[in-house]
Amino acid sequence: MKTVAAAALLTAMLAACAPVDYADSEEAAEAQTFVVDGDRSRIYVYRDDNVVLNTRISVSIDGELVGVTGNKTYVVATVDPGMHTIVAQGENTDELTVETDGGEIVFVELGVGLGAFTNRANLFQVEPEAGKAAVVKTRLVK
Repeated sequence: MKTVAAAALLTAMLAACAPVDYADSEEAAEAQTFVVDGDRSRIYVYRDDNVVLNTRISVSIDGELVGVTGNKTYVVATVDPGMHTIVAQGENTDELTVETDGGEIVFVELGVGLGAFTNRANLFQVEPEAGKAAVVKTRLVK
């Protein structure tokens, strides 16, 4: 029985380390213009890390999966103005609520820490200048 549990744990860890799917270059170039219509908002969630165990961490906004991140990646969502709940799922689940206005862009860093079996997620909102600087050094995922 211990062998089955160990195999299941190993399978889960390997799946978490699988590569992420990157967006095409046109979509990435558009995302890095940092422009949004005045009646909508954008939320960028990025990982500017380079942890040894590059595990995938999924990001959802308002209950919808936006993407699965890896080292040096980001996801972006265009949303209506208002309150939005961002959830990152790694070894743990972290949640952050942000408020956006029309035409506003919000940046959220997905910090990654080592957990017992995989990486832990930590979300926090950052200033726009710091967020833009980090996003341009990372790659957009689907």
